[in-house]
Amino acid sequence: MPSMLCWSGCPDDSYSYGSDYGGEFTTALLRYAQSSKSYNDVWKKLSRDTSLAAKQQARATKIGSFDTKKSIFK
Repeated sequence: MPSMLCWSGCPDDSYSYGSDYGGEFTTALLRYAQSSKSYNDVWKKLSRDTSLAAKQQARATKIGSFDTKKSIFK
């Protein structure tokens, strides 16, 4: 089974917040992706973003099996 990692702005049973300019999670993701050198760095910044956390809970969901030796999160 292939493995994937799904990043989302909230759990399936919750709502993500946004505006006419885009979602809060997507806006933060783009901001951090431009200033980061790795996926791990982006995720750390997203998970520590207090303004984002005040509105919703960012999630990273693993789907399938992961080879930890080849993980993008080291």
